[in-house]
Amino acid sequence: MAKKIEGLVIDLRANGGGSLSEATELTGLFIGPGPVVQVRDSQGRVQIERSTEPQVDYKGPLAVLVDRNSASASEIFAGAIQDYHRGMIVGEPTFGKGTVQNLVDLNRFDQTMNGKLGQLKATIAQFFRVSGSSTQYQGVVPDVPFPTVMSDDDHGERSLDNALPWAAIDPARFTAVAYSEDRIATVRKLLDKRIAADSGFQALLATERAVSDAQSQKSLSLREDKRRAEHDKARSEQRARENQIRVARGLAPLAADAVTPESDEEDDEFRKPDEKDKALDVILSEAGNVLTDWIYADTADKRLVDNDRNAKAAGKSNVSAPTTATSETH
Repeated sequence: MAKKIEGLVIDLRANGGGSLSEATELTGLFIGPGPVVQVRDSQGRVQIERSTEPQVDYKGPLAVLVDRNSASASEIFAGAIQDYHRGMIVGEPTFGKGTVQNLVDLNRFDQTMNGKLGQLKATIAQFFRVSGSSTQYQGVVPDVPFPTVMSDDDHGERSLDNALPWAAIDPARFTAVAYSEDRIATVRKLLDKRIAADSGFQALLATERAVSDAQSQKSLSLREDKRRAEHDKARSEQRARENQIRVARGLAPLAADAVTPESDEEDDEFRKPDEKDKALDVILSEAGNVLTDWIYADTADKRLVDNDRNAKAAGKSNVSAPTTATSETH
């Protein structure tokens, strides 16, 4: 790392995964040569995918940020980093897709159907971490979980009626990095204390609550005036929460009339704050704070932690700008 960064955050939120070989190569940058994931086929045969990287390319502090939509190859990477104790996994439990599917074209069996038979998706193998634990169903559980009002049971493989259950096999032979459980506990305590006082994070939780309440609604009025009043009220409340986040991050609040209900394009802009404005990404910012806590957890001079937090409040950081890894493809 030419920039001499103090820490690295890899953002795998909403990363559906994809290439197994790329996940293996990416893991190798942080662990060097060694097993990354085990693949067991329908006959019970186990094949180990290994990194061939000759050395560790980055040895510094590392955090991998995941959420409920991090799946497949993303979970393979996160699981390997966690098993090797090479970095912290932060965020939410992942999707829990630890299986391999193959598509069978049914039209080849009856060409007179002119392509109407479609395809059959068959599960042919299952992924297992080097620790022997499957990523299926349970997903990867973060070392440092972020609070959320959403239930983990209502999302991912766990929410499906006929999903394959979690399973385990013998672990592969690998050497984990030594680390302190007490250090993780310290980071968790600092996170809880900081979030309780962070109005921006509380506004984010309030937004999740509003979304959850809207999704659980069983009936809607057919009267236009009532629906419009409910819509305007929800928009006004969301704008207040958005401004709460902006103010907490040192940004000016948006004017109440900055978005008009008549414009669908502006509605979309309202729902999605400017992605260039990283200060509004509360979760990514908190992941940087957690990594900072990890870096300085054992430092006698706690002033370093306080100084870093003050710098973040002013839009600066001693930890480099969080780096994302989203190159995996289906």
